[in-house]
Amino acid sequence: MPGSIHGVVAANGGFVPAARARSAGVLSLAEREEISRGLAAGDSFRAIAGRMGRAPSTVSREVGRHGGREKYRAAHADEGAWDNPRRPKSCLLQQSPALRDTVAGKLKEDWSPRQIAGWLARTFAPEDGMYVSHETIYKSSFIQARGVLKKELVWCCHVGCPGGVIFGLVVVEGERPWTVRRRTGGTGIRSR
Repeated sequence: MPGSIHGVVAANGGFVPAARARSAGVLSLAEREEISRGLAAGDSFRAIAGRMGRAPSTVSREVGRHGGREKYRAAHADEGAWDNPRRPKSCLLQQSPALRDTVAGKLKEDWSPRQIAGWLARTFAPEDGMYVSHETIYKSSFIQARGVLKKELVWCCHVGCPGGVIFGLVVVEGERPWTVRRRTGGTGIRSR
């Protein structure tokens, strides 16, 4: 909906975006201009970093990230640095249809997210792009605003199974704290 808060909230993963501000540790436009002047003068990264009071690796990464020695421009680098950390980032499962289909297939076979992540790590080489952490699978199932995993697969990632029955449930015997007994009705099983 143009002109409404719903469009803004939806574009930010269902959350109202916080006001943007730069972190104290990032390079400022003035520092980027200093880097640009130093590169034009032919100075080394170490010399530029020394004048700025920064680590040489910071200058090296900044220059490498924004075009190298020949193409580095302070204003363009500053604009790029401001745009790069925008949230929300697209989910890994959203970027790779093959990975998403593989994860969805394993969830349908009642595999846990941790089992899927371990199987992918053992089965595929890192350069195949078929790696995802179990946290990403959980996140993709719980945050439906992203719509990555179909709703019928979401239950696979939850603690319980369909119908609220948990197979292999172990009831802890013995004296339980009063707050736990009150919550669970004394059975050790939390009531819904």
